[in-house]
Amino acid sequence: ADDKWRVLDDNRFCVILKGVSSQAELELATSKLSRLFTAPLPFKNEQVPLQIRAGFVALGSSNSDINVAVRQAEKALRRARNSSQFFQLYDAQSEKMRSTNERW
Repeated sequence: ADDKWRVLDDNRFCVILKGVSSQAELELATSKLSRLFTAPLPFKNEQVPLQIRAGFVALGSSNSDINVAVRQAEKALRRARNSSQFFQLYDAQSEKMRSTNERW
C-alpha cells in the first residue's frame, strides 16, 4: 500500500492511510486500530497494557495540505488525551463551532 508514517517527535507519529477516502472509512480504520491497541501486548509471559492516544483527520480536498491535516490531528489528539477515549476523530464542523464560541 501507499501508506506512510513519520516521526513528529519522541512520542508522536503521523500515519497517512492513502486508502482511506471518506469519513466512514476513517471511522472504520479508527475502530480497527482501537481494537488492536487496546489489547495488552504479550511480553515475556506478561500482558503489558499499552498507553496510546491518537487523533485522526480525513485528508480530503478541503484539507489536502499535509501540514494543516497534521495540526488538525494534533487538536484531536489533545482532545483524546484530555478525555477517557483512546482515539478522537477531528471534526471540522465542531471545531468551527468551538472557535466561534471561544470568541464570545
